[in-house]
Amino acid sequence: SRPDEVTAVHAEFAEAGAEVLQTCSFGLVRLLAEPSSALSALGPEAELAALIKQSVRLANQAARCPASPNPTQPTAVALPTVIGCLGPTGRTGFDEGRLEAAYGAAAHAFYAAGVTVLHLETCLDPGELRLALRGIRRAAPELELLVSLTLSMGQSGPETPLGVPLGRMLRELDHHPQPLAMVGINCS
Repeated sequence: SRPDEVTAVHAEFAEAGAEVLQTCSFGLVRLLAEPSSALSALGPEAELAALIKQSVRLANQAARCPASPNPTQPTAVALPTVIGCLGPTGRTGFDEGRLEAAYGAAAHAFYAAGVTVLHLETCLDPGELRLALRGIRRAAPELELLVSLTLSMGQSGPETPLGVPLGRMLRELDHHPQPLAMVGINCS
């Protein structure tokens, strides 16, 4: 709803030399999976596709127009790569089929908008991670997939904010049949 502000933020990162810009779409799955959300009531997810297309367009617009560090001497600078971004719902109790479908619909919309890499970020629940990976791979197997976990030090060592040990999260990734392009941590 504020495209100029989103583009300005992306442009600041591009001007600072960022090599990657992530779309402003972190919370879309929560909106799609939430039964009371207006977005979830749209049936074929036309609004979701429009939001994702807009998020990709805004990031690409900023990536194509980075300001030169020295306007009197323009330099050839590699343009940032735009990748899609999906965050977790942060909630429990979602219908598993609905949640898997929500991740799949979002992944399909990103692929249709021209994105080739998707960052599934701030993962904290192994069940949601499993459903997200399955939904994404079924809907858009062509996407390169980056996964990041959020961790802090707990009683048993590194664990998610839900108290899930790092080892449990990594085992979930080990059970995924297709290779991931990257696994890392963020918001930790």
